[in-house]
Amino acid sequence: MDKKIFLFSLLIVLAMGTVFAATQSVVVDTRGALIGVYSAEYERLFSNKVSVGVQGQICNYTEDNSKLLAFNLAVGRRQYILEQDFSGAYWGAYGTASYIKTESAVTTGLGVAGSIGYKHILDSGMVVDLGFSLGIPFITNIKADNTAAETVNFGALGLGLSLGLGYAW
Repeated sequence: MDKKIFLFSLLIVLAMGTVFAATQSVVVDTRGALIGVYSAEYERLFSNKVSVGVQGQICNYTEDNSKLLAFNLAVGRRQYILEQDFSGAYWGAYGTASYIKTESAVTTGLGVAGSIGYKHILDSGMVVDLGFSLGIPFITNIKADNTAAETVNFGALGLGLSLGLGYAW
């Protein structure tokens, strides 16, 4: 039911629109939402072909006796590489922070991520953003039940693929 309400609300937001040069957008990763990982990005044009963005992600997953709660935050910039200021092909760099909790462990981490993609803004203001990202944690702290905390430097690479829908104004 939550997914239906979420997708219906997203469609209403996308249906509203005006035609003008957009300088801000909010995009929701639809691919992740279908599997219970909710993420969104607020992006604002900062200067000619450069934007700043804040991304957030939450996952609250329960199956049988397993529980996973995760929060992730990223702050960074995008550089648009074609003729438009806020639309088209881009590359980006982000600083990331994460918190992950299971029944037996809590993990926190700091890292960086790079992204490439293509963002298209329709005349109605609807945004379609297809992106690929590569992230690496610099510092990860793992605290399991009944054990001492362990710090891991330079963890495994993480890959991401997103199909975002949103609205620009």
